[in-house]
Amino acid sequence: MTARLFSINCSVPGPRCSSVRLALICLSAFLALDLMIYCSEGKTDDRDDLMEAVASYFEAEKSGDTGRIWEMLAPSSMFKTAYSYPFYVEMVRRNRIVVKDYEIEEVLEVMDNPDPPNMLKVEKIATVRVMVTLSGAGGKDSRHVSTFTFLREAGRWYKG
Repeated sequence: MTARLFSINCSVPGPRCSSVRLALICLSAFLALDLMIYCSEGKTDDRDDLMEAVASYFEAEKSGDTGRIWEMLAPSSMFKTAYSYPFYVEMVRRNRIVVKDYEIEEVLEVMDNPDPPNMLKVEKIATVRVMVTLSGAGGKDSRHVSTFTFLREAGRWYKG
C-alpha cells in the first residue's frame, strides 16, 4: 500500500496535468533534500565550532598564552568561578609542566545539557579525546591520552 503525499484533481488528463504533477513532485523532492541538507549542516557546523574551540584551547596551552587559556575556560566552570585570573597566572607560573604538543583524536560525545536546573548557562556538553605531550622540568616528555569536557554557553564552546 502506498501513501499519497498530495493529490491533484485534473478533470481532463493531458500534458498540462502531467506537467503540474511533475512540477509538484520535483518541488517536493527539492524541499525534502534542502531540509535534509539544512539539518545536517547545523550538526556539522556545531562540531566544526567545537573542533575549532578544542584546537584553539590547546594552541593557547602550547604557546603558554595564559590570557587566551583563561578566556577559553567556561564562564560557569567551577575553576573559573572559584579562582581569579591573577591567581591562575601565578599557579601557571609555578607549574613546571607544559603542553608541548597535542593531537585531537575524536569527539566522543556531544549532548544537550542533561541538568539545566543546576547548569543554567550550559547549552551542550561535549567530551573530546586528545593525545597530549607534556614536557616537565627535567625536559622529559610524556604522552597521555585524556578526555576533556567542553561546554557550549551562549552559542560558544569553552573548555569545561
